[in-house]
Amino acid sequence: MKAKCYLLEEKKNLKIKKSKKIFIQEKSNDFRSAIKQQFSDFETSLKNKKEYFTMTHWQVI
Repeated sequence: MKAKCYLLEEKKNLKIKKSKKIFIQEKSNDFRSAIKQQFSDFETSLKNKKEYFTMTHWQVI
């Protein structure tokens, strides 16, 4: 199964209409923890580039 995560970029406390989608592959149906883990890794890699995103929602595809 796959999940699609929608992210919204944050800059100086302003919500900017720039979004990103990341896809997460998961064999089990435990998407919540898989998404939490992978999003956390993704977020860490972005912080190193001084980019900040908030996950708005996700869906199983």
